[in-house]
Amino acid sequence: MGSVDFLDRFKGALLGCAIGDAAGAAIERSAKEAFREIIEEGSLTAALREESFEITHNTQMMVVMAQSLVETGRFSLPHTAFKFGRYIEYSDMGVKEAVGIDDVCAEACRTIYRERKYEKIALPGEGICPAVRAVPVALRYFEKENEMLEHTIAQAEITHCDTASTGAALAVAQTISICLGEKNQIKPDRLVKSVADFVEENDPYLSRLLNHLLNEEFFNPDMGALNKKSKNSDESEEMKGVHRTFISALSSFVRFPPDFEKCLIETMKAGKELSGCGAIAGAIAGAYCGKSNIPSSFVKKMRGSDYIEGLAIKLFTLTPASAAQPRSFL
Repeated sequence: MGSVDFLDRFKGALLGCAIGDAAGAAIERSAKEAFREIIEEGSLTAALREESFEITHNTQMMVVMAQSLVETGRFSLPHTAFKFGRYIEYSDMGVKEAVGIDDVCAEACRTIYRERKYEKIALPGEGICPAVRAVPVALRYFEKENEMLEHTIAQAEITHCDTASTGAALAVAQTISICLGEKNQIKPDRLVKSVADFVEENDPYLSRLLNHLLNEEFFNPDMGALNKKSKNSDESEEMKGVHRTFISALSSFVRFPPDFEKCLIETMKAGKELSGCGAIAGAIAGAYCGKSNIPSSFVKKMRGSDYIEGLAIKLFTLTPASAAQPRSFL
């Protein structure tokens, strides 16, 4: 792939996240079987031609997270919590709906604005939103692994106290950071191993699951088989929904890393949690291939794409990558 255009990849990560979220939401709103035949023919563009691109809370909160990083220049727990609280407060007031937000995330955000507690609320229960919010954190700190780990956990715990949710967030952050810095073709086995090692301390089950899947089955996954495999690896544990979502997104990416549309097509075949899965797959693929390799029809269809691209530019200016080329991560 040659030299890395980091700004293009920053734009690709945020826009890809929004596009994947909106594409998944569009299919969830409609008859899935009607899309399946078109998607099987290999054209997500055709499948979504008549569908509007409407983002869900996944992209909304990803944008809020990015706004906080840009406004303070760094991760600030009180400021991020304040922004999360304001987000759900405005939704409750009817200003802008928090589309499809999970109960845990909504309740945590309401606690923040009602009680003016700008700190970790950490309610029990899993959710995919912390993983999607990890995307801008990974962009801001991709060259500083320890800070990326610390702040990814902190933003997750503002709303969720759940090992799987935190693990998925860390997995997304590490995958994004590797994709941003990779100058050559992604090596799937090394990528998956790096993610497994990164999440091991905070989510040992996800780490073991990823290590178990370092074989041909992972790259052509049957999720039923994966669930069976996960149970066999430890009878006391079972694959969580957020684990399944992340693995589905990652497996779609490792099979089609340079092709954004094919990656999303594979993701849309998953059949569950399409908006969250699409957001993660889109962010990962976008971080690797950049905005320049995302179909322009998707970007034009995405309401607010200019604003999201502007956030990506502002995030980029906060990083050392804006002044110098970092090392290749793999």
